[in-house]
Amino acid sequence: MRYLFVAFMLTASFLIHAADQPLREAPQVLTGADHGIGEVLADVSFKSLEGDRVVLSKYSNKKAVVLLLWTPNCPISKKYAPRMSELEKEFAAKEVQFLLFNCSGDPVEEIKSGMKLQSLSFPALIDSDESARKALRAKTTTDVFVLGADRKLLYRGAIDDQYGQGYSHEAPRHNYLRDALNSVLAGEAVKISATTAPGCELPPEAAPAKSGVTFYGEVLHIMQRNCQECHRPGGAAPFALMNFDQVRRKAQVIKRVTARRTMPPWFADPKVGGPWANDKSLTDAEIKTLAEWADNGTPEGDPKLAPPPREWADGWRIGKPDLIFQIPKPVKIPAQGTMPYQYIKVPTNLTEDTWVQAVELLPTNPEVVHHSQVFLIVDGKEQYDKAPEIGGRGQVYFAAQAPGETVLRFPEGSAKLIPKGAIMLFEIHYTPIGVETEEQIRVGVIKAKEKPKLEVKSFDIRNMRFRIPPGAKDHKESAEFAFKNPTRLYAFQPHMHLRGKSFTFDLVYPDGKTEPILNVPRYDFRWQTSYRLKNPLDIPAGSKLKVTGWFDNSADNPANPDPKAWVSSGGETTDEMLVGFGEWSDLSAAAAGNR
Repeated sequence: MRYLFVAFMLTASFLIHAADQPLREAPQVLTGADHGIGEVLADVSFKSLEGDRVVLSKYSNKKAVVLLLWTPNCPISKKYAPRMSELEKEFAAKEVQFLLFNCSGDPVEEIKSGMKLQSLSFPALIDSDESARKALRAKTTTDVFVLGADRKLLYRGAIDDQYGQGYSHEAPRHNYLRDALNSVLAGEAVKISATTAPGCELPPEAAPAKSGVTFYGEVLHIMQRNCQECHRPGGAAPFALMNFDQVRRKAQVIKRVTARRTMPPWFADPKVGGPWANDKSLTDAEIKTLAEWADNGTPEGDPKLAPPPREWADGWRIGKPDLIFQIPKPVKIPAQGTMPYQYIKVPTNLTEDTWVQAVELLPTNPEVVHHSQVFLIVDGKEQYDKAPEIGGRGQVYFAAQAPGETVLRFPEGSAKLIPKGAIMLFEIHYTPIGVETEEQIRVGVIKAKEKPKLEVKSFDIRNMRFRIPPGAKDHKESAEFAFKNPTRLYAFQPHMHLRGKSFTFDLVYPDGKTEPILNVPRYDFRWQTSYRLKNPLDIPAGSKLKVTGWFDNSADNPANPDPKAWVSSGGETTDEMLVGFGEWSDLSAAAAGNR
C-alpha cells in the first residue's frame, strides 16, 4: 500500500500562519483616543491632479471635510467607488466637502483614468510629500478621515462593512461613515469614532534603502515564478506586478498576504498528500525575503541581476483551440453588491463523440469571474448517469476555471470524452468590482490525436441533505463513494460556500486502512483550486474516497450572511454545499474493452 508524503516537513511558522492568520477580515472597532480622534490636523498641503498646491484650510467654510484614501488598483478601493459617489451626493448639499486622497504613489494619468472609469467626479488630491499621510497615520487605501471645520479629527476608519478582506455582502451592516457624518452635522459625539479599514496597505514611507534583499536580486524572481501568472496585463488580478515601481507600491500588501499565506492562493497542508503538479506556495525563506525587502526601504538593486522577462501567451494558452464554445450573449455585471450564480446552456452540436486532450476556460473579462465550471448534459449515455458523477441527472462535470487556474491538460495516453449531442452547462460566479461591465466566457478544447488508452472521468462526491444550526462554529458533514474497479486518481477539488472552514479527502482501502490524501485546513471560497497530483495514484477495487467538511455559521465568520439562520444545502452562494470534485480513470479490463 502506498502512502504519500511531501518532501519537506511542516515548519513552526506555517503552523502559526495556518492556525492564527485570518482569511477573512472585517472592520474592527478601535479606541478613538488611541488613534488620533480629537486631535487637530496641521494645515497640510496637497497637490491637485493639475499640479496646483491645495491646503486643507481652503475648506474651512465647510461643516466637515471627508478625506477618502483611494487607489485605482486596489480591489476593495474599486468596490467602494460607487458608495463614495453616493455619499458625496448625499452630503454635498449639507456643506460636507469630499476629497479623494491618493498617497499610494500612483501615476497621475493612472489616477485620472481610474476616476473616469469609476465615475468619481469630486476633487482628487495627491499627498506627494507624505505630510498628510504621516499626520493622519494612514494605513490602507480604504481609510477614511472626517475633519470638523477646525480640522479636528472626528472619525477615521472604514466606510462601512459591506466589503472586506476575503468577503462581500449584499449590503452593509454598519454604515460607519454615514453615521459619523450624521452625528457631526447634528452636533453630537460620534459613537464609533475609529475602526480598522481592510484594504491594501500603503507603500512604505520614503526612507533610505538599507542593504540586503533587492528587487532585481531576489524579489523579481519570486514575482515571476509565483505571482505574474495573474498579476500582469490581461491577467485575472486587479493590478500588475511586472516592474519595480508596481511591486514597490504593493510591498506592504505583498508582505501581509504572503505572511498570512493567502497569496499565492494555495491552501493544502504540506504534510498531507502530494506532491502537487500545480503547487503555487511560497517557501518560508521566500516569505521572509519579501518581508525583509518591504521593511528595509524596498531597494531596487542592480538591473543586471534581473531574470529574463517571462513570456505570457496573448489569448489561448493551450494554443489555437480545435473547438470553441461560448455563452450566447454577454452577461451584465453590476457595479455593487453580489450576483447569484449564472447557469447558461450552450449546445455543442457535435455529431460524433469527441475525445479532448486539453481544455481552457477563458473569460473575456477575467477580473469579474470569481470562478466558473462547465458540465455536460448527456442523454442516453448510461455510464454518465451513475455516481461518482452527478448521480441520476445525466450531467457530467467537465472542467473548471478560477483565477490562475484556467488550463487543464490530461496525462499522455488519456483524454476526456464529449459525447455527441452533449449540451454544455456553464455555471459562472461573477463578482462586481465597482464598475458596471459585462463578460462572455468561452471554453476551448484541443482534440486528442487518437483514441486514448484511458478515459478521464470526473467524480462528484457530495452530501446535499444537511442543515447547519445557527451559530455553529465547527459543524461537520461528510460523504463517500466506493470505486468498484481498480482506479487511477488525478486531482481533487474541495467545494463549499461562505461558511466553509476546512475540508479533507481521505482514502479508505478495502482492508479498512485510511490514508489522508488532501487536507485544506483553511478553506477559502474565493479560490476554487483543483489540487493535481504530480504522480497519479492507483488504488485497488473496493477503495472508498471520503470527503469531510467543517462549517463556521457563527458571527465570528465575517463572510457569514446570517449567523442566526439555519443553513440548508443548496446551489446558491448563501446556501451551503459539501462537494468533493476530482478526476479519475477506470483501470479495469472491462473499461479498456469499452473504449
